Parts: sequence; C-alpha cells; structure tokens
Amino acid sequence: MIEFIIIGIIIILLLTVGSMIINNYVIGALASMGMIIIGITILKDGFLTINNSLSQAFGVIILCVGAYLLIAGGIEQLTTADGGKE
Repeated sequence: MIEFIIIGIIIILLLTVGSMIINNYVIGALASMGMIIIGITILKDGFLTINNSLSQAFGVIILCVGAYLLIAGGIEQLTTADGGKE
C-alpha cells in the first residue's frame, strides 16, 4: 500500500502546478504550506522507512521550496495590489 506521504507529495505538487497555471495565489499559498508541513514531517520521521541523510536532504529541499514559493507569492501579491509600484 502506498504510504500517506507519497500521496501527499503528489497532491501538493499537482496543486502547486495547477495554481501556477491559473495564477491563483490562494491555492498556491495553501500548496506551499502543505509543502512546508510535508518537509517537516520528512525531517522528523524520515521518508517511508528510510531515515538517513538522503531523506533528510529531500525533506530540507521540499521545506525550502515551499517556503520560497510562499514568500515569493506573497511578495508578488503585495506588489500587484498597488498597481505594480515598488
């Protein structure tokens, strides 16, 4: 049986790609928060039954990508809210 973490990663990645295609910030922010949660879960418990430095690196990468997308989306949302002025 496929573990929950793999299903979660697939759903989060599909939401992230979908939000980029339709330019929806809310869905992108939720997907980014999901990436952060999955990254923390991988760091805490390991990936599947593997808990070594490779799974730790995978968790850090997912965590950082989620944080970057959340911050970059927030900054983009703030700059476009006032007509694009910086």
